[in-house]
Amino acid sequence: TVASSPGWQFDLDAPRRTTELGGGRLQLGDPLYGDLRRLGALLDASMAVVPMGTRVRTDSLGVTLDLAVALVSIRGGRVVWRHTVEAGPAASIDTGIAAAAESLARTLIREEG
Repeated sequence: TVASSPGWQFDLDAPRRTTELGGGRLQLGDPLYGDLRRLGALLDASMAVVPMGTRVRTDSLGVTLDLAVALVSIRGGRVVWRHTVEAGPAASIDTGIAAAAESLARTLIREEG
């Protein structure tokens, strides 16, 4: 497994830094980019969905969560797509996270039919 691979140290809390390449193009920076390259090599993956940030709002209706993500080319670190999903209002932060993940999955994976 990935967790038992020698020398594996993936920091899920590493800063998500991007560099502007010009023309609105972004590239993911280290340390996260290096971690994704190693993970991509282990899993034979070419793309990764990376959470870039969240915003939580609470009001009388419940919790609303915005989840910003980037689709990153693992080989070059280029951000090929950015998107923010909004979920809520939900009864709790956990329900809001689940709803945001579901909304993101629907955006990324279109139903056939």
